Amino acid sequence: MIHQEVGLHRKYKLLDYIFYMNMLLLSIEYINLNEDISVFRLGIFPLSIVGVYFISQIPWKKDIIFYSIISLSLIGNIISSLSYQTNYYLGIINSFGIFIFILFTLSYIRINGFSRQMLFVLSLYSLPHLFMFIFWYNDLELITFTNSSARFKGLHQDPNFMTIYISIALISKLYLLKYNTRKWKVVLYFSIVLDSLLVIYSQSKGGILALLFAFVLYLVLNKKILSIVILLPLLILMLIIFRELYQTMMYSSDFNIYEAIIWRFFDGYNMVQSESDARYMHAQQFMNLLLENKTTFIGYTRERYLHSFWQYPHNLLIDIVLEQGFVIGMLLILYVVYLIKKGFVLSLYCYRSRILLHISLVVFLSSLFLSSYTSKLFWLMLIMIYMSTKKNEVYGQ
Repeated sequence: MIHQEVGLHRKYKLLDYIFYMNMLLLSIEYINLNEDISVFRLGIFPLSIVGVYFISQIPWKKDIIFYSIISLSLIGNIISSLSYQTNYYLGIINSFGIFIFILFTLSYIRINGFSRQMLFVLSLYSLPHLFMFIFWYNDLELITFTNSSARFKGLHQDPNFMTIYISIALISKLYLLKYNTRKWKVVLYFSIVLDSLLVIYSQSKGGILALLFAFVLYLVLNKKILSIVILLPLLILMLIIFRELYQTMMYSSDFNIYEAIIWRFFDGYNMVQSESDARYMHAQQFMNLLLENKTTFIGYTRERYLHSFWQYPHNLLIDIVLEQGFVIGMLLILYVVYLIKKGFVLSLYCYRSRILLHISLVVFLSSLFLSSYTSKLFWLMLIMIYMSTKKNEVYGQ
């Protein structure tokens, strides 16, 4: 009997180790050495297989609808990859790996709950970028708008994707404030400021808007009415001041970081207009594919789109349909919208649902105008938004 209890204890410890190691690896999952070697294939996928093996009983019946829609989506991915013969085997491996990862992650959370420990692990997602920033920020002359080094790109070498991971860490720290002593709250506040600075130095318009949205949504979900009343007029005033400053600016290679950000946000003709034109072009090309029935039941695939139009669409919704086909892709999109609506209602009076909804919603909105579907973070956010709808779950400590 004692040996059985010791064995169970070791098994649970091993599952904890596998789960939290997976969560940590996801913070650098975007890094690939080449098409065949990635953090997901070498780390997350094998660990998930071991994790599924050691879970005594997978509570899949509770989530049959969720698993059915996920399975359809991944089957859509596989069929699309088979129809496009370039490296189709990678599509099969990725889809199978994603399913095993989802099966293990959701089962673990179902059994153990969404705990403070998991929130703490998510709060570490900005650490790799903070270390990179320390090495990067060694010359003030780099902080110029025209220099390619001026935009801090983080470990991923992509400022837009970097800010998504930083948003996860920042939101997690906001909610960890509730569980910590005064001394640790000071550390958390300082870390939140550092995360905000990383986003500012990225000069990512989407990242900065997501940062503001994360703070505003935190106030709304936690019903901090007075703070909202104070913050919104300040944001409007800041916008007016920045707009007035832009009117007096002329382009210069000597911009400091704040002038560079103002220029990026308000230089409508050179930047915003060109981006809008590009997005319109991709939307038009996507509609042509739909009208020609090239991505109705079988996805056109992002890779074929790249070879046809020389660019990815940089749109999460288009990516989903390109990879899964219109019928299956729209089913997944509508399901996510349904989950967000249901999770938002529950988050108004369930604290843990509030955390899950807040993180996943900010990430989804940040990812809308990026080619983010291939990131495994997408599937973790799908699990989190799904779990935000579960009213009677027992959450971990």
